[in-house]
Amino acid sequence: MEDLEELIGMSTESVIRVMKDFKDGGLIKFEGKDIELINIEKLMKISELG
Repeated sequence: MEDLEELIGMSTESVIRVMKDFKDGGLIKFEGKDIELINIEKLMKISELG
């Protein structure tokens, strides 16, 4: 997570909260240390709209 935090400039707490929301929303899935993108279209829409 540390690399991700640095990349996007967010606190650890914020990154964890967003990742949990994405997981709960069925957008991503965790496999050990890997993150699988499940709904790329919706993630792209979120990135465009903020």
